[in-house]
Amino acid sequence: MPLKNNFSRNMPMQRLSQKNLRIYPRMMAANFAVLIFLFTFSAAALDFDLKRSSKGEENSIVAAVNGEAVTLKEVLEESLSRELSLYAANDSSETYAAVEKFRRQVLDEIIDRKLLLDEYKRQPFEIPSQYLESFLDDLAVSYGCRTRSEFSAKLRSQGTSMEEFREKARQRLIVQAMLGRLFAAKLNVTPKMVAEYMAKQKTPPEKEVHFFLIQSRKEMKIKDEKEFLQLAKTNSPQSDGDFSWCEVSRLRPEFREALEKIKIGEITPPIKLDDGIFYLLKKDERLTASGGVDAAKAREILEQEQRTALKNEYIAELRKNSIIKYY
Repeated sequence: MPLKNNFSRNMPMQRLSQKNLRIYPRMMAANFAVLIFLFTFSAAALDFDLKRSSKGEENSIVAAVNGEAVTLKEVLEESLSRELSLYAANDSSETYAAVEKFRRQVLDEIIDRKLLLDEYKRQPFEIPSQYLESFLDDLAVSYGCRTRSEFSAKLRSQGTSMEEFREKARQRLIVQAMLGRLFAAKLNVTPKMVAEYMAKQKTPPEKEVHFFLIQSRKEMKIKDEKEFLQLAKTNSPQSDGDFSWCEVSRLRPEFREALEKIKIGEITPPIKLDDGIFYLLKKDERLTASGGVDAAKAREILEQEQRTALKNEYIAELRKNSIIKYY
């Protein structure tokens, strides 16, 4: 059945042009209390006392996936709790664009999830009920509810039911299981890949020096380290003259050159610069450990990269074989 007929038959909704995704952030900025709450999987979201927008606005269609509509309400119920940070992090001129971009991202996430759920319907497998119940119990605790009945009452106070919430949770578990099966079948990080990654992450060791500094307007005669340290207490921009460990590459060129010419425990000749005459005492020097990651961290990074790539490839294939329209 054509998409248009499917919409009109199943969902008597007003289509939403793309400009509406830009209008709604302005509405929120003008009246921040007018937000929509349904159920998201964020503990903070349940604590907002939010008002619903009009039914016509909520039911506007923003996309369609194989004949199934995606409404603005579906986007907002997942985006609004996370949009608060965008309003806090951006000024008004940037907020609209940031929110619009974020909502488009959420819309694509919803479309991808619907594609995975469609694929599950073609090749279903059992989702053990205890997994779902355990997931709901964990959510109840994270929302500050001590019992399932208390959790159910809190959901009802926000305009939804435990049955609706349970179905949302079941769909999330299905998506996780679908991706988990994909990763189990195709994820493959070999020891060679780990070793190569570790080798690429290594950086040359950095030379560091621990030194004390004296700054003076006139030249001094300093006999030894003991006298230097005593003078440094009253003739240095740093407390007691101790600059601790510093990367040699970050020092002023004149300091770096002078320190390279002396040994540990020695004092540089006077270094005459525009801002004074300087004396440096080299207390110690060392090479920092090479940068990089250990094998466990390297494997974790590579596995995450593979998961992302596998998911993107799988979703791209599902999208290619589906009918997706944006409005």
